Amino acid sequence: MEDVFNQGRMIDDMDKDERIEFVVDQVKDADIAKTEGRHAAKQAEKQA
Repeated sequence: MEDVFNQGRMIDDMDKDERIEFVVDQVKDADIAKTEGRHAAKQAEKQA
C-alpha cells in the first residue's frame, strides 16, 4: 500500500515540475517577444 502512495506522490511531483517548467517557458517567451518588439521599434525609428 505504501508503494502505491509513493508512486502517486512521485507522479504529483513530476506534474508540478512540468507545470513550473511550462510557466518558466511562458515567461521567457514573453520576455523575448518584448525584446523583439523594442528592437523592431528602434529599427522603425532609424528608418523614419
